[in-house]
Amino acid sequence: MAIIDGFCIFAFVLIMKTSKKYTLQLASLNNGIHHFKFLVDDAFFTLFPFSPVNNGDIEVHVTMNKQDHILLFDFSINGTINVPCDRCSEDFDLIISGTNKLLVKLGNEYREEDDEVIIIPKNESELDFSQYIYEFILLLVPMKIVHPDNEDGNPQCNPDLLEILKNYQPKDKSPDEQDETDPRWNKLKGFHDN
Repeated sequence: MAIIDGFCIFAFVLIMKTSKKYTLQLASLNNGIHHFKFLVDDAFFTLFPFSPVNNGDIEVHVTMNKQDHILLFDFSINGTINVPCDRCSEDFDLIISGTNKLLVKLGNEYREEDDEVIIIPKNESELDFSQYIYEFILLLVPMKIVHPDNEDGNPQCNPDLLEILKNYQPKDKSPDEQDETDPRWNKLKGFHDN
């Protein structure tokens, strides 16, 4: 049991050490505009064990407008992530690009008001962005992830696998081969017209 506890402590320290790269020290910043750059690499995605992203090379530029009781953050995310293709299951580098906003209010206790507004204690000296950066990256991943088409308009998926998949696609039936409707349903045709 002591070995497992030691491993958990080691993993926690590793995560804390890595996520410090994505932490801003708020106490040392004056009111006004500030610019920051975070580099997201493969080690970042190990912080999230069930991530659909294998690894990545991303630059996150953050512009912060610090005011007395409000911090306004604009995130600009550009780079590539390595993800599995939904069509052929092979990994490929997907180019992502997008922007997000985050409003941080200073209050008495930590609370999330919605996806873009959080409240942190006014005496909080730092803010860890790792979870927000991760979520913003995932929002840039399309619902259907497939290799992009090449300049000829053909998919860049594994051609051998595409050929195998083609054999399992349903075949179009000729007009003579159309399935006949079960005659029991004929009695219901026109029922909705009454």
